Formats: sequence, C-alpha cells, structure tokens
Amino acid sequence: MPVKDEPQAPKFIDIEKMPSRTPEERRKLRDANWHNLMVESQPVVDQFFADLNSRGKYPTYNERLAMQTWVQNHNLFPNQIRSWQKALANVTPQYLNEDERLSREIDLNDSITSADLKKALGTASPRVGFTVSNKS
Repeated sequence: MPVKDEPQAPKFIDIEKMPSRTPEERRKLRDANWHNLMVESQPVVDQFFADLNSRGKYPTYNERLAMQTWVQNHNLFPNQIRSWQKALANVTPQYLNEDERLSREIDLNDSITSADLKKALGTASPRVGFTVSNKS
C-alpha cells in the first residue's frame, strides 16, 4: 500500500548559517527573513482573507501577492491584521465596504470640513438666531 503524501506545513528557512558577505547573499538573507515572517504570520493572513471571503470578496492570487508586496515594501508587520487592511485599501480599494470607502475618501479629500461631515451625518445643529432689542 503506498504511503499517503500528507500536506506539509511551510518550513522555516534556517538563516543562522546563511552567509551575508556579498549583496546577493544579503538579498537572499532578507528574502529568507521575509519568508520566515510570512510563515509565522500565516494564521493572521488566513483569517484576514477568510473574513474578506465571508463578505463575498474574493481577491485573485495576483491581488493577494500585490497586497503582500505592499505590506513588505511599506515595512508593515504581516502578523498584524491592520497591515493587511491598509494594503487592501491601497492596492485593491474595490474590495472595501461602503463605510470603509467613504472613510478613505474623507481622509484623502482635504476640502471636506467638519461642517460638511456634520451635514452628511445628520448631526448638524440648526442655526438659531436671536435678536436682542437695544432698549436704552
């Protein structure tokens, strides 16, 4: 009877013995460090994409890879869900829900004032004017 191939979890790369004298060796060491960090962060990444999928949003492999690259290039921590939320907002804003999209638009638009926000949210108080007669 053949032995079943069990799915193997991604393995950490042993970086202790990796040389780092040349720029190419340092690049390989940096890539190995990132690989190890991603392996360690996998539960957080899986949870983030599971939450996204539960909302009916299904990013493609290339979009996921672009988000990962964005997290790496902006020196964010892949083991924090907030990093992935930032990457989602910047790389694939079409997957944001309406509230997140509106919040992002407000943050990016400097012409919006607090009065505009109050009006949009329905929290603006009516302006009431009083006249005081001068009885002198």
